[in-house]
Amino acid sequence: MKAGVIAAKEALVARRGKRLWALSLGVIAVMVASMAIGLNRTATFETERAAAAESDKAVWLDQGFRNPHKAAHFSRYVFKPIPTLASFDPGAIDFGGIAVWMEAHIQNPSRFRRAESTGDLSRFVGLSPAWVLQVIMPLIVILLLFGAYAGEREDGTLRQVMSYGVSPGAVFKGKLRGASSALLKLLLPVFALIAIAVFVFDRGYPQEDLPVRLAGIVGIYGIYLFAFAMLTIGVSALSPSRRSAAVSLLAIWCLVTVLLPRFANDAAVTATPQPDSYQTWKDLEEIKAEYWGVIPAFGIPLTDIRKREMARFLEKFQVANVEDAPVPWSAWELQASEEYSDPLYDAYYAGLNDLYGRQEDTRFWLTALSPTISVMALSSGLSGSDRLHHYDFVKSAEEHRRVVIRQLNEDLLYNSGADPMVYESPTSFWGEVADYEAGPPPLTNFTGSYLPYLLVMVLWASGAFLFARWAAFRAANMETAV
Repeated sequence: MKAGVIAAKEALVARRGKRLWALSLGVIAVMVASMAIGLNRTATFETERAAAAESDKAVWLDQGFRNPHKAAHFSRYVFKPIPTLASFDPGAIDFGGIAVWMEAHIQNPSRFRRAESTGDLSRFVGLSPAWVLQVIMPLIVILLLFGAYAGEREDGTLRQVMSYGVSPGAVFKGKLRGASSALLKLLLPVFALIAIAVFVFDRGYPQEDLPVRLAGIVGIYGIYLFAFAMLTIGVSALSPSRRSAAVSLLAIWCLVTVLLPRFANDAAVTATPQPDSYQTWKDLEEIKAEYWGVIPAFGIPLTDIRKREMARFLEKFQVANVEDAPVPWSAWELQASEEYSDPLYDAYYAGLNDLYGRQEDTRFWLTALSPTISVMALSSGLSGSDRLHHYDFVKSAEEHRRVVIRQLNEDLLYNSGADPMVYESPTSFWGEVADYEAGPPPLTNFTGSYLPYLLVMVLWASGAFLFARWAAFRAANMETAV
């Protein structure tokens, strides 16, 4: 009963004061602006992707008569579908690349990274709804609740309440209900705005599990901001005045939401350095040349690997010379070289992925210092814009490349006759090569990777609640002791 009275008093003060309304309008204005930027960004990406894919297909189909291996070098691009929720949290999309060139003999890394064309500006945080919730909303929570206990202690009302026999637990429950009510009034319009924008106005590539992802986003940000609310109440309870509470909380906000996430990124890169682009291309060229000995070409000297492949070729067709085989050896070994190199490329890219995974492990261990690091990982993951989703796209693009290159090599193998170099596929053949049609992967593919971050978030919220409760009881007992 007494807790309900205190909660009602908190709600009445909030209604009469201008702070809640001003903060609510400010948050909604910033969220509308960031959501508009995100929607325009995603729509532009998706429009450009669709146009580029259509143009690439038109060029492919208009080749006319052409040697299939030359076409394999010319080949096609696979363009990454930009998921709907990228308008909410762009994550690593600017840094991962949005296209893969399906060239023969080599597994190219993704290219066309937007961050490369924005210079040093790419290092700064962009305005997005996720960034507003991660950085601005905790500050709003602090501005709303920093006087929860410190203000009443400074005004002397906390001592009066305690003198009427109200228990510390009732006061804390009342403050907790009041804070929860204020948070809901702030967050419900924000989440409603995000849902409307995503379901009605977003032009990104559809995600089949969009409702589940959106519900997860609402859940993790609810936990995140609840943790900040409890942290704010706890610090307020330990502070002698509004000023000291505000200064302490602003310092904590700056450390937790700004400095520690940046430190975590720098620490991860320092602990696990990654190869630069020059070294990456050099490594890929070495893999490419391992089968052939040099850049692939007809008529080059046989390496030991090629000799073993030729022996397998002769044994398969039971002939003494390659000229006696029913299919041309030069066409056969084009596909043989692909199959030899594929595991090497897989191992190389798996090593790079493991390297980035170790960097993320370093960041994960620093989540104990800042829940912002966890919410960033979960937010981009639920939005489908993190490294795991990008790596899934890269693997999917590579699987498609292998299908396309095999189809081109088999056309050369079975239809070229004695001289594959002069053979040209008919114009109708290019339409038989399938387009890349894979969309964003389902969230269930990555659930296990996100559970540790979710556990840390829950532990942070639980710890903040226990801290707030301890601090509130301490403050109440100190007032009654005086």
